[in-house]
Amino acid sequence: MAALVACTPTKEQVCSKIDEAVRSNIEEIAETYQLSLEIFDIKTVDYDTINENQLDRIRLSVNEGPTKVFWDKYQNQKEKIEEKLNQVEVGQKKGIQPTAASKAELEAAAKRMIVLYDSVKHYLSIDSTLQARIKTRQDTSKIYLYCKTFNTYRLGRKTTKDTSRYIIDQKYKVVRLME
Repeated sequence: MAALVACTPTKEQVCSKIDEAVRSNIEEIAETYQLSLEIFDIKTVDYDTINENQLDRIRLSVNEGPTKVFWDKYQNQKEKIEEKLNQVEVGQKKGIQPTAASKAELEAAAKRMIVLYDSVKHYLSIDSTLQARIKTRQDTSKIYLYCKTFNTYRLGRKTTKDTSRYIIDQKYKVVRLME
């Protein structure tokens, strides 16, 4: 029994490994976007263990944001097009034909609406995939660390000082929530 206890890392050791994973993640982001980086402090203060279903539920929650943003933009675009079409219809009843510019504007607006709708479909597809994985997953033994970390760093021209939540896999790598 003593050998088993000796192999178990302390909370401080785990937090230190998490800090290094977060540092590597921030450095990777800076390198990817070719931004200057100055890290002042990274300190993990707490963590819990979660399984894959809990991870996917967090992903579902994160996915709600972009889905709602694109849906709202789609609805706004649709309303603008309907308003413009009503104006064209009123004008035609008065014998005024739409100009080439207004036709081009309507076509461009319709194309934007299609792009927004495709974005909504993309995020709804992610949502349904995550829900299906949760529902059908048999093995939930894979464990992740759900961490609370204080960060202070300057990335590019923006200084960030906040408490962030990270998910760390068993190899001490930050897990991306958006796939």
